Amino acid sequence: MESPWEQRIRNELDSLKNSQSFRTLRNVEGLIDFMSNDFLGLGRQKITLQGGSSGGSRLMGGNSSLAEELEQEIAQFHQSPSALLFGSGYLANLGAIQSVTDKHVVVLYDEFVHASIRMGIQSSLSKSYKFKHNDLNHLEDLLKKQTSPIMVVTESLFSMHADWPNFHELVDLKNKYDFLLMVDEAHSSGLYDNGSSAVEHLGLSELVDLRVVTYGKAFGWQGASVLSSEPLRHVLINKAKSFIYTTAASDVVLEGLKKRYADIAIADKERNQLKENLEQFGQDTSSGLYSPIVLLRGDISFLKEVEASLIEKKIAAKTIFAPTVKPGDECIRLCLHSFNTEEEILNLIKVIS
Repeated sequence: MESPWEQRIRNELDSLKNSQSFRTLRNVEGLIDFMSNDFLGLGRQKITLQGGSSGGSRLMGGNSSLAEELEQEIAQFHQSPSALLFGSGYLANLGAIQSVTDKHVVVLYDEFVHASIRMGIQSSLSKSYKFKHNDLNHLEDLLKKQTSPIMVVTESLFSMHADWPNFHELVDLKNKYDFLLMVDEAHSSGLYDNGSSAVEHLGLSELVDLRVVTYGKAFGWQGASVLSSEPLRHVLINKAKSFIYTTAASDVVLEGLKKRYADIAIADKERNQLKENLEQFGQDTSSGLYSPIVLLRGDISFLKEVEASLIEKKIAAKTIFAPTVKPGDECIRLCLHSFNTEEEILNLIKVIS
């Protein structure tokens, strides 16, 4: 006889299966990669390093001159006064929001921000309101109603919508309403000239208070950094739980990240090839901002049929559904890379057309 907990778990799994939302892990080795976030192919370049654990958190024996020097280099690279390393983009978003806000602050956020941003808002106990995706008129309507200190959070490239905010208008609103602005640059980090992110590419680095750059995508590595003023960095060190209570990165990770920064700064060939591949796929890259992410939308049944067709052609693909996206926004999220060949792209177009 099933225990109450066994029954509860089985009912939960049955519910997921009945709604076609049941997820499984898939090994995509040997398939053509139109799925990973390794946009420039740097993750395919192996780095051989040696070293052990850091031995503790940064505040408890895990700090090092290597970490401090690397953070200075990262800050300079991204045109920021300071940088603070985190174990992942998720931890960076969580820590940044949780540490600079509290119950006296109002957070206004784009309705499609990453789950880690939502978790950061929840953990801070701030009052929060979402604005319609990239709708700055709706954001301003909300701004007009607030009397408390305000933080606005958005992303520079939305991974499940493959679009951007109007940054210049967003900065105009910041100047008008004097809010703290945070931008998650996970999916745009390293994509543009000399390895810049979208905010840097647009020349707006000094006007964004907090930026999160992550290394698991175009950098082909791991971890993340929060870019900010020096005072905000000290706030994070003192209050970000996801920094305080996390074992610091080992020298292996830090040395690898240092190498990746050197690689991405000179990866013009890869960036140009990625742009050519996107243009072959039909994307207009003339504005200077471009997205390696391509979305195919439809109902779950249709998308799973397309997914099966892609897998049959040895193309890695995965249908995205709730809770990753809200019901009605289901999609197959495809990523083009610098290493995808013309033939591979033509085959992809043939399958999804």
